[in-house]
Amino acid sequence: MVRYFFRQGKGEIKVSTDQSKNEALSPVTIIGLGEMGQALANVFLQNGYPTTVWNRTAAKAEALVKQGAVLAATPREAIQASPVVILCVLDYDAVHEILDPLGDALKGRVLFNLTNGTPKQARDTAQWAKDRGYDYIDAGIMAVPQIIGTEDAFILYSGGNKNSFDSNKELLDVMGASTYLGEDAGLASLLDLAMNGAMYGMLAGAMHAISVVATAGIKAQAFSSELLIPYLTAITGIIPNLARQFDTKE
Repeated sequence: MVRYFFRQGKGEIKVSTDQSKNEALSPVTIIGLGEMGQALANVFLQNGYPTTVWNRTAAKAEALVKQGAVLAATPREAIQASPVVILCVLDYDAVHEILDPLGDALKGRVLFNLTNGTPKQARDTAQWAKDRGYDYIDAGIMAVPQIIGTEDAFILYSGGNKNSFDSNKELLDVMGASTYLGEDAGLASLLDLAMNGAMYGMLAGAMHAISVVATAGIKAQAFSSELLIPYLTAITGIIPNLARQFDTKE
């Protein structure tokens, strides 16, 4: 009997043997098996979804195939296997290198592009997809591969047809909590860049602080856990007031 997995609580996976539920799940295709793409495919397999994968280097699919994934020989074969196609590759040049030769093969399917890029790239690709009759939604993954499928992961979506998002939300939530931002395809990339900018600024500041105290022989781990993290956590309480001042132009 096929095993069916689903998430239960933070970082936990519960195992069931409900084969009928497994068979009712919609097939999904993952194109791109870098570290993030493998994490996405893995969580769909763990949750019992029939999963087809394709990657330029087929060897990266070996572990997923052992778990039950189907390895497609070509991108066209991969997209034909499922009504939902999730694309997660290096950049938008790779997106077009894969999709351009396919013509109108994606018509009738929903393409979710989880590739990192800029708002302009997202908007240009959305128009490109519209011209070809594709049902296209752009996205920004607010998670590292290690937490995909847990309650700490969330993914932003924008552009395309909101009905396509709504009808696939249960499937999308398998990867992380999904939020639709609006019809502007550039919004997901914009918010992704904004939040990552805040994150990298914080981490750079933390590294600077650790380097400063290290000149006095203070151990980084003790300083971080006992002082720096509690301090930064408390300071985040200022952000709502900063946001209010920004909105009201004070």
